[in-house]
Amino acid sequence: KKVVAVIGDSTFMHSGMTGLVNMAYNESCGTVIIVDNSITGMTGHQQNPTTGFNLKGDPCAKIDLETLCRAADSGYRYGVPVMGVTAVGKEMERTPKYFLLATRVLAELGASVIKTYYCEDFEKVVAACPVPIVIAGGKKLPELEALVARLSSVKEFSFATETTGFDMFRDRIVGMSFAVEAHEAWYVDFSVENTPAFAEAVRPLFENEAITKVAQNIKFDMMVLARLGVEVRGRLIDTMIVHYLLDPESRHNMDFLAERYLNYSPISIETLIGKGAKQLTMDMVGVERVAEYAAEDADVTLRLKHVLYPEVEKMAMLDLYHNIEAPMIDVLAAMEMAGVTVDCEALARYAVELREMLQRLESEVREMAGEPALNINSSRQLGEVLFEEMGLPCLKKTKTGYSTAADVLEKLRFEHPIVDKILNYRTLAKLKSTYADGLLAVMDMDTEKIYSTFNQTITATGRISSTEPNLQNIPVRSELGREMRKFFKAKDGCVRIDADYSQIELRMLAGFSQDANLLAAF
Repeated sequence: KKVVAVIGDSTFMHSGMTGLVNMAYNESCGTVIIVDNSITGMTGHQQNPTTGFNLKGDPCAKIDLETLCRAADSGYRYGVPVMGVTAVGKEMERTPKYFLLATRVLAELGASVIKTYYCEDFEKVVAACPVPIVIAGGKKLPELEALVARLSSVKEFSFATETTGFDMFRDRIVGMSFAVEAHEAWYVDFSVENTPAFAEAVRPLFENEAITKVAQNIKFDMMVLARLGVEVRGRLIDTMIVHYLLDPESRHNMDFLAERYLNYSPISIETLIGKGAKQLTMDMVGVERVAEYAAEDADVTLRLKHVLYPEVEKMAMLDLYHNIEAPMIDVLAAMEMAGVTVDCEALARYAVELREMLQRLESEVREMAGEPALNINSSRQLGEVLFEEMGLPCLKKTKTGYSTAADVLEKLRFEHPIVDKILNYRTLAKLKSTYADGLLAVMDMDTEKIYSTFNQTITATGRISSTEPNLQNIPVRSELGREMRKFFKAKDGCVRIDADYSQIELRMLAGFSQDANLLAAF
């Protein structure tokens, strides 16, 4: 087996060489060495924390220049012929010493430099590679097809998808894991290049209605696959929903369930991608670490199913799950992907109108108070003006001063016209920030749609909830609030229907129980 050595800086890794590095290798292409002056500056690759780099064991070895030089100085040899393709980014031109040192050290290790290319000559780099390059991913296509054949022979399997984020329309799949037995799992690495072929390879597996699919929050995975043109058919078992039926008021995330029912703490996602401003995306993490994390996801999910599903059966809730909860997964996934069409221009104009109304109210309140610099949003300043300078009765105090809460001001509404102005100001401010500005902020400007998340496992009562954004609390009681609902529209050729039921839970209870009094009332 031959080894391809790639020398490049972080700039180069951004501009195409990652595509070369992420390719799967056939029998004649064993290993790629990535050499960089700083491993932490390389996009999508992490140094092996235990071995630094291991040409014989890793399909893609990573090493920084310092480690490479240290290996050369120690006389370390790999026992394999090394062929070097040195690819140099533009930044290298400004750091010739680094380039010369890297090539010299590689030569000492048995590498031979074939040619030097710049990042825009990616195709030439591939053409000059002395070994065949197969565009695939962590699992080559024949291996994936063999895995699909293996999974197609079982009655059920668990799976999990890994993506670069949670935006169904902009983020992409990074990998997929599968499990059929406890403590054993497979991971398939998806790249930009291999995704179409890999999606086609797994299609028969997911569209096989005879096989049960198990996942944690399976709706998300189904939407990931739907983006690839793959429909998930057959019986669906979502461990998150199964646990929701058992304990609706508890948490349902996998980490919590694993610790509670398996006495096991899974790998934290933050250990892979971090958090905050420096958070990475999953495609920026080494494939070995992602594989461990993803395979664990599938394994833990399968083991949770083995614990939780029998409990649902014991509590005689299988009918509830399979005939009410499970069918809703498809419905909600379709709703989320369809989105809600909004008249973007009209909503933006309304936001401007609300801002102008707020400015007028703010001026009127300041004029009534005789305080041209009054900050209406400051409870302290407002309390001092209302209760000290204007002499309105103080109904309640807090640790920080006078209370200007809505319930307090409502009782003072007829004490002075300024109170009514303040209450109207707050109503308009919430309408603008939460709804007008808030909806515009989350709108997809390409489609002019809002894509909310519909949840089955949030409310203890069993109703569906909407988050990010919440589309179930669009104002309706005030005239200005009702104006907001006009901006939600149907797409061309369709009609939007807004339906609600009065006391739906009690009506359902009457129907299920057939209680005479409930039937008479509802």
